[in-house]
Amino acid sequence: MDSLFEVLLPDMNGNVSSNAQHLAVDSHNTLVYGSDDERLVVTIGLDDMVVVDAGDVLMICKTDQSQKVREVVAHLRKHHQEKYL
Repeated sequence: MDSLFEVLLPDMNGNVSSNAQHLAVDSHNTLVYGSDDERLVVTIGLDDMVVVDAGDVLMICKTDQSQKVREVVAHLRKHHQEKYL
């Protein structure tokens, strides 16, 4: 996730969005990654967050917790929920 912050241009509050329309209200250093550039994602009062809308999965986490995605993947595999990967 950190690499997306480095590659994409942030707004004046440090927010970055890719493949989504993002309306940030009192949000700072938040990454929004969408599955449809026509979908509007609104964040209100979020700081240092990652929001990933992958269609059938919505993940929201603190920026410093994004490395735990591996744990989520392992959990989904263990519980035969690969359709969400």
